[in-house]
Amino acid sequence: MDARNKKAWMLVTGVLALFSAIFLPGCIYIGTQTVAQTNPDTFSGYYEMAPTSLSVCATVEAQPPSPSPSSSPSPTPSPTPDASNPTQCASVNTNQIPNSVAQYLTDPVAFIVADLSSGSAGMTSPANASTATSAFPMNFSTATGELGLLGEWNSDVFISTLDCTLSTYVEAQGQLNQSATNFTTGFNGPLHGRITLDLEFTQTFQGNDCPAALQAVSNCYFGISDCSKNTDITNLLTQLEMYFQAGVLDDTKISNLQNFSYEVIYQ
Repeated sequence: MDARNKKAWMLVTGVLALFSAIFLPGCIYIGTQTVAQTNPDTFSGYYEMAPTSLSVCATVEAQPPSPSPSSSPSPTPSPTPDASNPTQCASVNTNQIPNSVAQYLTDPVAFIVADLSSGSAGMTSPANASTATSAFPMNFSTATGELGLLGEWNSDVFISTLDCTLSTYVEAQGQLNQSATNFTTGFNGPLHGRITLDLEFTQTFQGNDCPAALQAVSNCYFGISDCSKNTDITNLLTQLEMYFQAGVLDDTKISNLQNFSYEVIYQ
């Protein structure tokens, strides 16, 4: 998605938005009190939202081939990395959507308005909708039903002793369509309509020591060093497994990794 051509409805700085409200028609329930809303919420409810595609991409720093000694016979030239297109992408099965997203963006999904005046809301599974203690944050336009999210999701120092931060950015653009819908198979609640969404997460390494940090990840992957107690490294390798399997990241190029991303289309 091109951020320059999309509206940014919300800037995010945390992984989850917390909601204490449970949606009820025309009122909002907070703790043990029910308070009538001056502008009743007609948006909260259950919506169909099925993931139809998942694509993954990885970008590595292109490394020029090492020159051979002048006294040696000229070997067969190796393919030169395409420095103009260091990003490789592939489509994978939607059952590989990371659980950090899949646990909230289900089909059907509960859309819960947190604040009508600002257009802030959250989405979560119907199983969690009764308490709504946590949800996937989203902003929306009450006039058009447009959904959006843009900004830094989180940023963590990757290895405490090194200057390398792994920053995660999110971009989402979608539409909340209210209409009479059939019941989803296996779901016994009323549906308000359908949500379409284009959601993209990009994770980028930043810092002077990132080559050394990523070399430590590579050493761990190939068993050169023991990193079983370093959760930052083991968690990263768990995330990268999807990219290895998709063929967009060569495991011998971990130390040259610059960023990786995935995009989910819901319809």
